[in-house]
Amino acid sequence: MMKYIFVSFISFLLGILFVTVLFFKPIDPREFMNLGPSINFSTQNAEFVFHCRPLKGRNYESLERNFENFKENNPELKDLVLYRTTRKNYFNINMWCQYKNQREWQYDHISNAK
Repeated sequence: MMKYIFVSFISFLLGILFVTVLFFKPIDPREFMNLGPSINFSTQNAEFVFHCRPLKGRNYESLERNFENFKENNPELKDLVLYRTTRKNYFNINMWCQYKNQREWQYDHISNAK
């Protein structure tokens, strides 16, 4: 009788494990570190590189401020143009409004910054 209860309990646990793995997405521990979308910026030859992470305080205003400080500290590079290196994912419908209205997405895209 005791052996039957033990086998039934093990079968039940294996069934729960199977259903959990089958129907639920496994949790990736890196997802807990993701604090929202990030947008990367760079000049054409990568003299200046910046990673915007709005939920960590590295927002668009920080980008503008740091880029202006960089140009002030490097007067020989005052004619630099800033490009967005992050691609727009048009399959993500939730981002369409941000792509159209937010300033950081209005920068020209460059794919091969050195």
